[in-house]
Amino acid sequence: MGRRHQKITGFHTTLMQNTSFDFAGGENILINSISLKGKILNYVIKIELFKQYVDIIFDIVSIEGEITHKEIIEILFSDIYKIYKTKVATKRIPFLILNLLVEEGLLYTDNGEDYILKSCDENINQWKKGFFSF
Repeated sequence: MGRRHQKITGFHTTLMQNTSFDFAGGENILINSISLKGKILNYVIKIELFKQYVDIIFDIVSIEGEITHKEIIEILFSDIYKIYKTKVATKRIPFLILNLLVEEGLLYTDNGEDYILKSCDENINQWKKGFFSF
């Protein structure tokens, strides 16, 4: 029959409370997160790739005004899968990046699926300069 997927309510809040971003070694970003079972997940992303992912998100959002989690998964799938070789990473990393941008006040979401541009280009560029300066 196949697997049945059930939407988990409340996990978005739990996930964001247990996620952190740290600069590791000056050239990588370490994303600490948790799985559905409460196991610790660590993703190490080169800063250049992270910046590229953020730029792709803002390119789309600046044109469309919004982006969905599903859209960004489809766009970044091949890049992320080449590195991590898991489908979980291809879903989780874009989700965590989008929610970092929500926490920084650049995007808005009320459901964890649809993300709307909240800030102007000037603020976005200012944030990028501050976030990626090390």
